[in-house]
Amino acid sequence: MQTYGSRNVDYGWWAGNSRFADRTGLWLAAHVAQASFIVLWAGAITLFEVARYTPSIPMGEQGLILIPHLAALGIGVGAGGVVVNTFPYTAIGAVHLISSFVFAFGAIFHVRFGPESIGEGSDSKFAFSWDDPKQLGLILGHHLLLLGLGAIFFVGWIRFHGVYDSTIGDVRIVSNPGATILSVIFEYGWFTPEHNPFFVNNLEDLASGHAFIGVVLLSGGVWHITQEPFAWAQRLLASLFSAEGLLSSALAGLSMLGFAAAYFSAVNTLAYPIEFFGPPLELQFNIMPYFVDSVDLPAGVYSARAWLCNVHFYLAFFVLQGHLWHAIRAIGFDFKKVSNAFATLSN
Repeated sequence: MQTYGSRNVDYGWWAGNSRFADRTGLWLAAHVAQASFIVLWAGAITLFEVARYTPSIPMGEQGLILIPHLAALGIGVGAGGVVVNTFPYTAIGAVHLISSFVFAFGAIFHVRFGPESIGEGSDSKFAFSWDDPKQLGLILGHHLLLLGLGAIFFVGWIRFHGVYDSTIGDVRIVSNPGATILSVIFEYGWFTPEHNPFFVNNLEDLASGHAFIGVVLLSGGVWHITQEPFAWAQRLLASLFSAEGLLSSALAGLSMLGFAAAYFSAVNTLAYPIEFFGPPLELQFNIMPYFVDSVDLPAGVYSARAWLCNVHFYLAFFVLQGHLWHAIRAIGFDFKKVSNAFATLSN
C-alpha cells in the first residue's frame, strides 16, 4: 500500500483493504467471505423472484433479474419461452443458500484459525508477496484456469442440455458447438460487416465463441502457472507488482467487462431473449448516458433488460474511478500534495 514515505501509517476505517497488505491469510478469508455474500445474494433473490413471479405478466416486465437468466439457459421453459416449471429455480436458489453457509464457515475458519500469512506453517508454494512476479503469475494462472473451465462448461451445457434459442422460440441443443470457430476468430475478431460480436444472432457462433475463449483462457492459465513473467514484462508492468497495483488492474478489468456487459445486454436478443428481458433499449443522455425501455410500461416499471444494463453501466463507471485512484497511487503519486496545494492557496 502507498505509505507516502512513512513507516507507521494508520489507515481510516474506510480503507479496509489496507488490513490485507501484510496479512495474506486475512486476504484469503476476505475472498471467501465475498464469495459467501455473492452466493447468498444469488440464492435469496432467486427464491424472492420465484415467490413473486406471475405467469400472466411477461417476465421482462416483472423487474426480475435472476430468473430470466435461468430461463435463457433453457431451465424451466418450453416453446415460446413459457415457464413450465418453477421448481428448478427454487432448487437452484436453495443450493446457493446452502453453499453460502459453507463459504461463510470457510471465511470464519480462516479468520479465527488460519495462519496470518498464506504459506505460514505449510508448503512454501502457497506463500507469496505482492512484489513476487513468479508467485503472482501462479495466482493469475489459476484464475484463468477457472474462467476457462467456466467457458468450457457453458459449451458443454449448450451441447448436452441446450439453451433457449430466441430465433425459433424454443430450447435447442447445438450438436457441434465448435463448428463456426473459424468464423468467430477471423470475422467477429476483425469486426467484419454483419459480424459485430455485440449482435451475434445464432447459437452456433455463441457456442463457438465460448469454446475459443475457453481454450485461450486455459492456455493462458497453463502458461502463467509454468512460466515466470518475462523480464521486459516485469519492467513494463513494474507498478502492478504491489498490492495497490494489483487492485488497480483488477478494477480495470472489472470495469471493462462491466461496460461490455452493459451494452451487450442492452442490444443483444440472442443471449438476452426479449421473452425474458424485454425489448432492446434506447440510449439517452442527461448528466450521464443511460438506457431506457423502448416500449411503454406502467409508471415505475422497468424491464429486466433496463435494470441489468443500467446497473452494469453505473457500477462499471464507479469501479473505473477506483481503478484510476489506485493506479495513480501505485505509480507513486502522493495525493497529499493536492490537499497541501489547496491549503497553501487558501492561506
